[in-house]
Amino acid sequence: MKIKYLVGLGEVVKVADASVKEDLVNWGWSYVNDEVKLKYNKKSAWIYFLVVDGVIRKVGGTGMKLVDRIRFYASANNWTDKPGYCNAATNPIVFKYLQEGKSVEIYAITEDIAGVWIEKIIMGEAEKIKVNVDFRPIEKRYRMKIEQYNQDNNIQDEDLNLDGKDLQRILKKFGLEEVNIRENKRVQVGMKFIQQGKKWILSKI
Repeated sequence: MKIKYLVGLGEVVKVADASVKEDLVNWGWSYVNDEVKLKYNKKSAWIYFLVVDGVIRKVGGTGMKLVDRIRFYASANNWTDKPGYCNAATNPIVFKYLQEGKSVEIYAITEDIAGVWIEKIIMGEAEKIKVNVDFRPIEKRYRMKIEQYNQDNNIQDEDLNLDGKDLQRILKKFGLEEVNIRENKRVQVGMKFIQQGKKWILSKI
């Protein structure tokens, strides 16, 4: 599905572009402007979309600051305590897209899903209470509807909403197992994962 479909519905806004850094072995996010970065630099419930050449390739959700969440994709080596395979695997995939000259963007749903007000009778009195909305069912629903849309329109493309084994397959396809370990932090991340028992990463790098 093209991201412009959701933009046209008024459901998402662009947050940032990915770009290779000056050292040529890392990449980071360039936000649309300071106002947008400030807006997404607060803890809330967010649904975000990783877009490659205009095509939605990943749907994610987070209850933390969106700025921090997507930073983990660009700086996967920052994970020390409980690293997730998603960060270390998505990082080199995005880097490869950028090397190929493709555009990589992040879009997101604004903070209107952060909470809703309900009226509740407490000890005989009516009170309005703000209740947090869990982003996970919304994230899952977007994934399902995008998958159905692609099937209905015979759209076949790599999907980054995959488990560890499938992510290995994409990495192997890109030839990322040959990346220089001394110069590339993404490989160092993979080695750290091996040390922590994430043996699936071995076939990836």
